Amino acid sequence: MELPKRARGDEFARPGRVAELIQKIAGRPGLDEIPVACFYAFDFRTRTLPYRFYDQLMHPAGVRAIAAAFHEAGFKKVRAIFELWTPNVRPSNCRIDGKPIQILCTTAMQIHSEPSYRMIEDAWSMGKDRPLILAGGPKAIYEPDHYFGLGPNGDMHADAVAVGEELILLELLDRVTENRGANETMLQAFTRCRDNGWLDDIPGLVYMSKERDAGGRPVLINTGIQRLVRDLDELPHAAVGFRLLEPPHRKRELRPLPIAQDRVYRHSLIASMITTHGCKFACSYCPIPAYNQRTWRSKSPDRLVDEFRVLREDFNMKHFFGTDDNFFNTRSTVEELFTAMARAQFKDKRGRLSNARRRLRFSTEATEFDVLKCKDLLPLAREAGTWGIWFGIEDLSAELINKGQTPDKTIELFRLLHEQGILPMAMLMHHDGQPRRTPKDNLYGILNQAEFLFKHGAASFQCTLHGPAYGTKEFETTLEKGIVIKSIDGKKLPEAYFDGNHILATSDPKPARMQMSMLLAYMKFYNPVNLAKAVLDKKSHKRVRKGRILMQVLGITSLVATIAKNIPWMLRLKFGKLGFWKEAPGPKFPIRRLDEEATETPTKPGKSTSPQVFAPAIPGPSLKPLPLVTTRMDLN
Repeated sequence: MELPKRARGDEFARPGRVAELIQKIAGRPGLDEIPVACFYAFDFRTRTLPYRFYDQLMHPAGVRAIAAAFHEAGFKKVRAIFELWTPNVRPSNCRIDGKPIQILCTTAMQIHSEPSYRMIEDAWSMGKDRPLILAGGPKAIYEPDHYFGLGPNGDMHADAVAVGEELILLELLDRVTENRGANETMLQAFTRCRDNGWLDDIPGLVYMSKERDAGGRPVLINTGIQRLVRDLDELPHAAVGFRLLEPPHRKRELRPLPIAQDRVYRHSLIASMITTHGCKFACSYCPIPAYNQRTWRSKSPDRLVDEFRVLREDFNMKHFFGTDDNFFNTRSTVEELFTAMARAQFKDKRGRLSNARRRLRFSTEATEFDVLKCKDLLPLAREAGTWGIWFGIEDLSAELINKGQTPDKTIELFRLLHEQGILPMAMLMHHDGQPRRTPKDNLYGILNQAEFLFKHGAASFQCTLHGPAYGTKEFETTLEKGIVIKSIDGKKLPEAYFDGNHILATSDPKPARMQMSMLLAYMKFYNPVNLAKAVLDKKSHKRVRKGRILMQVLGITSLVATIAKNIPWMLRLKFGKLGFWKEAPGPKFPIRRLDEEATETPTKPGKSTSPQVFAPAIPGPSLKPLPLVTTRMDLN
């Protein structure tokens, strides 16, 4: 279900809080000698369209942000480790300057959560020398209890789970380092703070208390909803995290040094960057507005330009992806950011100055509705270095959801983008009841929509499957309908399959048909004929033509691997015995909410007695009643 919201006026920490905490923590002795390993867990079963290639060429922003927060707070022996790049590194083998790590941070999306559990279990194998274990990321935000009760005997766990952003980590580090004794480990200091109740006033934490319920089970403490950082400029500079990256390799131990600054671009070709947070829409399948507590935040024009400049000039990076929820959400923000970017000058390797149009390749996400409202700003967007925009179209016929998208508006918008040399990237959702193909004058069929989008200039195509998404108000009701697959032949489906690329929720008695429809939609868009059309297209803008050729090559290559991974899955769907969820699962352990002074103890699986407080929904797009909710996972 959706996250609760703090009381109006209490959503944000006070201005300057991040700098205050960093200064306090960094002033304490001995922190520069404490080794810290920040892992981004990765499940290789998710390496299919639409993520393949992007996942390897773009280091995740989340783990870099956490590593940067540690570094700025005085922990100088920090490494940001991406499991896709270093699949054999484990916490127990990590040594930085010859010392075993004292702090392990693991961050994961739901689809990558199982590898993060294994990291925690590996850290526990170090016995009395194990590090302080902290967990975070989207999985932790919505199901923090899953980081407890791990291991063969259920006695392994994270020490603390952050259900939010970097501010929670800094508040925790401030409290622990303030009460850390001489020659004491971070784990020892944390344990004393926890047992004395000194962490209870830090919102956004979940940890295990000394309490036990009537059945002898441990009780988890949830300190409440996080406070957000209103001004994103307060967070550490994007360049800090890029200086802490573990190089790609197959060894079990860490390399002596992180990637050299001038070689980062060779591995992370695309720099993912936080630019804005929030979205004004209130789609019932999306957790983003509730997570952001219905707020809108952005970096200042000066700060964003400075991050582009440092990464472009010092790191030689030129491809950037804004990890936005909806970059065009607010016109004034768009105009201010693009104006500053367009006016800026950037140096190349030889020290020659040029504008963003020549030096940057910036991409982001937005809705058709908002970009059309700002269509007069598209020439400015091009001068600011905009290369591509990913659009959450979802369904051209608006049968699934109506966010103001129509075929005519799509044609108009794609034409305007082409005129400016900006690539339109289309993202659709194939939903229950949607036919594979419809008559030519009807765009409801998923293959019809794929064909339409290529014809009218889409450079890339994403087709995910409509399924349950954690953190949405429709999640529980969808599971209660009994249409979400829980197991096949008695084996529970892995969390990696909640990636939008595996059919999980459908009323079709033969779910493999819907999975096949998704593959056929990809084949309708990515194929040798369309590649040839892109090559022979002499009328399109040169930049658009090159981009469409590149996307076709990458798409066709990825499609081969995607089909290979889908064949065994479809055979299981077709011939296996399917089990279905009947209700949403309850928490693994009782949870005491300090902000509500209530005990969240399930009376039966899937039911909770804890009260939930929700903010009033912001008026958004109309959603036609369907038996499903939707997920579309971003890389970061």
